[in-house]
Amino acid sequence: MEMFKTILLFIIVAGAIQGLFLALLIVSKKGENSKAKAMLAALMCSFSVSIAHGFVPTLLQDIGVIPSSPAGYKLGDPSQLLFGPFYYLYVLFLTGPQRRFTLPMLLHFLPSLFLSVFSIYFSDTVFSGTISGLVWMIIILQMWIYLLAVHKLITGYRNTLKENFSDIEGINLKWITFSSITLAVVYSIYTVFVPMLLHSNDPYGHLDKSATLILAIAVYSFGYRGLTNTYIFTSPPEITGSQSNRPEKNYINHKYKKSSLSRDEIGKRLSLLESYMETSRPFLDPELTASKLAEQCGISMHHLSETINRGAGKKFYDFVNGYRILEVIRLMQNPEKRAENTLLSLAFEAGFNSKATFNKCFKNETGLTPSQYINQLDT
Repeated sequence: MEMFKTILLFIIVAGAIQGLFLALLIVSKKGENSKAKAMLAALMCSFSVSIAHGFVPTLLQDIGVIPSSPAGYKLGDPSQLLFGPFYYLYVLFLTGPQRRFTLPMLLHFLPSLFLSVFSIYFSDTVFSGTISGLVWMIIILQMWIYLLAVHKLITGYRNTLKENFSDIEGINLKWITFSSITLAVVYSIYTVFVPMLLHSNDPYGHLDKSATLILAIAVYSFGYRGLTNTYIFTSPPEITGSQSNRPEKNYINHKYKKSSLSRDEIGKRLSLLESYMETSRPFLDPELTASKLAEQCGISMHHLSETINRGAGKKFYDFVNGYRILEVIRLMQNPEKRAENTLLSLAFEAGFNSKATFNKCFKNETGLTPSQYINQLDT
């Protein structure tokens, strides 16, 4: 039994050290988004503080530095209330490097400060499982609120990416998805603990130790992901335009609510743009962006976006890739081209930069996969 306790303690201590190591790794990386780096490093440090909060008192009790705690519960870990704010601000600055840290953002940290002061003031008080359970419910609810807020941020960011780029597969947001899922799993497990706190006593702090162990394991997963995937600490590209998570139609109506361009003007601009796309074929450039196309057409980015959004009812991403799909189909219908090239090489020739984007766009435009379309041509 003692060996098992020693192993668990080692895992937990190493998890706290891992969090600090990751924070140093993040801060030491040069030439990246400094505000996002600071928030992510602070998040990793808060993980370490939380883990230490779980094992240090037990360690000090075991070696006789402090007396054993009486039966009952202390209030929840205040550092847990830092996870949501730091994670949200990290994603906020990562997807919007131009944003500034403002004083109102400090309000995100008030719950943690309040719980810290309250815990210190009542440090000699033993709380019932019910009160401790209610505090943990607040901690868990706060994290779910922040996870939803991060989801809205990423949804809006993806929408805005499609207004600026014709290929977004290289813009890797898998790290955010991984982080959100990991935190969601951790707090789902914590949720199971709450009824146990509300309806039972745990004088030996087994639930506290279990929560600490789970968090330590989560830090290991962050560390493994960070060391095996270099894109994690790389900021996505800066983008033009406000981010919105509104549905497509509502988003367009809201965005151009105060536009000075009439329907007729939009129609004329769209005709000129379509003519340019067909004659100059800028979509063959795999690195084509909205700013590049606007410069080529001699119009502003805003007017280009409005012409595509309101006139064609599409985002830049869908508009450009629609032309690429038509080009791929034209190439496919040439028997010689089809015989001499793979589907992917035809896609690259048409301007696509990734297989995933090609397959997705082809299916959306035709209702068929590229292979199914080829089979239809051969029959």
